Amino acid sequence: MRFFQTTAFWMALAGAGCLAGTWWVWLRDEPGERPVVGRLLQAELPRETSPEPAPSEIQPTGVDRSAWIERLPLREPLVDVEKAHPLPALPTEAEYLARPEAFPAGSIPPRVRLRQPVRLDLVDTAGRVVGSVQVPAGTEVAIDRVLPGKLRVRHGSNAGEIAMGATDFGDRVYGPHRVQVEREIERIRGLRKAAEARNRETLADREQRLEALGAPPERAADGAYPALIARLDAEGGPQVEARDVSAWGEVQHRAVDGVDYWAVELKYHHATALGILQDQRIALWRGGEFARWIRGR
Repeated sequence: MRFFQTTAFWMALAGAGCLAGTWWVWLRDEPGERPVVGRLLQAELPRETSPEPAPSEIQPTGVDRSAWIERLPLREPLVDVEKAHPLPALPTEAEYLARPEAFPAGSIPPRVRLRQPVRLDLVDTAGRVVGSVQVPAGTEVAIDRVLPGKLRVRHGSNAGEIAMGATDFGDRVYGPHRVQVEREIERIRGLRKAAEARNRETLADREQRLEALGAPPERAADGAYPALIARLDAEGGPQVEARDVSAWGEVQHRAVDGVDYWAVELKYHHATALGILQDQRIALWRGGEFARWIRGR
């Protein structure tokens, strides 16, 4: 019998299949028949793969702006635009003419022109009313007195009170006032626009500073800061030991030499010739990492 017809041959072939990354099984259709080999399933052997990066390596940590932006002070306060630059009120013509006491000095003209015919009293030399006369539209009459909504006028020997609306008094008095107020409103709107632009620049500057400042150190449930504890442990020597820290402060903003930092104050005790004393130290944090220590208050 040839070797390839022997059981030993088929066993050797099956072993070679396993080494090649292929699983083989024996099949026997009927008892007593010569075993045949069929490849039922080809499965690759496990391959070495690089470990998946941690979530913090996949997603940038960034800065939770909603939580930290308010802790970073603005370089200059925002302007309350409406309070700093109030717009003057522009009354209607009727509202303005109803308050003659508010007319600016020198704004009342000596004469006005009639827009419609009016009837004036005819007064004699003794000042008695002896009749009336109708004065046609377009006639200029002199102003004797200004009343709310009315004018006391005279024309020759005729005099009387007429409605302001019957004359061009509104054009002569309210018109210049309206133009002046509208110009002032336009000027103040320009000031508001400039103030709003400065506010936007101030807020954008804080956003950029926060981006450069980075996230503050994370705080554990027990109130400590693991990254700062690791820093204390790494320093060794005559430095502060983590076990000597009695209190950890909140993350605050601190500017040192014009540079923004997140600052964490820690209180610790240490032995001296005078006994156990308590002291403070402040950790400065920037760009997502420890920067340096400074002395506390």
